[in-house]
Amino acid sequence: MVEIPTRNGIFDILIHLVYDSCA
Repeated sequence: MVEIPTRNGIFDILIHLVYDSCA
C-alpha cells in the first residue's frame, strides 16, 4: 500500500518535468 502513493509522487515529478520543459 506504500508503493501506490510513492508511484503517484514519481508521476507527479515526471509531469512537472515535462511541463517545465514545455514552458
